[in-house]
Amino acid sequence: MGISALQYIAADPSLTSRFLAISGLDVADLRRRARDPGFLPGLLDFILAHEPTLVDFSAQSGHSPQRVVEARTVLGGTYKAGNAS
Repeated sequence: MGISALQYIAADPSLTSRFLAISGLDVADLRRRARDPGFLPGLLDFILAHEPTLVDFSAQSGHSPQRVVEARTVLGGTYKAGNAS
């Protein structure tokens, strides 16, 4: 699901810009860090931190919001609101 989240964010220029601004990364960092398994939880944190984004991602990916939370937990701990990376 982390890869799906990356594809979802990368497909929308406004989401990509928002993610880069919040994370402090640039496009080159994003490409490099995408290979790091520790980066994927941050992508899900970003999606989980904004309900409209979560709802849209869930609709597009076919995963319920609860499933996104569960995937976040599996990828590395419990999601805490406000932890967008």
